[in-house]
Amino acid sequence: MALSYGYDGFTIQGDINMDYHKITNLPNPTINNEPVTKGYADTHYSGGGGGLFDSGFTMQGDINMDGYKIINIPDPSTETEPVSKKYGDINYRGLTDHGFTMKDNIKIGGHKIIDKK
Repeated sequence: MALSYGYDGFTIQGDINMDYHKITNLPNPTINNEPVTKGYADTHYSGGGGGLFDSGFTMQGDINMDGYKIINIPDPSTETEPVSKKYGDINYRGLTDHGFTMKDNIKIGGHKIIDKK
């Protein structure tokens, strides 16, 4: 490890082994590459201030799942909640599935019913 001092402060080149000691008294970050405390991260990213795990979080944009899936979706309790494929398959079968029970009228708007079996 090399340590040098310049106009902007110390520069360290190499790894720092803290040997189980802590870095303390970090200020809140002001730029993207500054470290944060556990308390800051817990508040801002995972439970108290708008992280994905905060039940009061409101999305401000898209989530790019990058090929990953959303799993363990509970059955919905309101009409605006998402449903799992299993829930949809059981509760919203297509018209050609056996065992389908009509729950409402079908409006065909002047179209014909063809290919009746």
